[in-house]
Amino acid sequence: MEQGIHHALQNKQVGHFNIMDSLDQETAIVNLENLALKSDHSDEGPVRIGAISDLENEESWGKVAGLYLIAFQSDSRFYPYFSDI
Repeated sequence: MEQGIHHALQNKQVGHFNIMDSLDQETAIVNLENLALKSDHSDEGPVRIGAISDLENEESWGKVAGLYLIAFQSDSRFYPYFSDI
């Protein structure tokens, strides 16, 4: 799985923005807002995003971005992960 994440991020492009542009908090929040899919997830902790095969799926990264956006805005802690179990 780590290799899949590395491969997905190797191009430094996730969704429609360059992750290397997210070097400051304000830019990171704007980038998350642009990529994030709405999430009604409210329970902190681990959140399964999908199967390992979903690592290359833009919608999956939108879910991850949505969780991180909620976390930054509400001082919550989410731990998105991918697994085939």
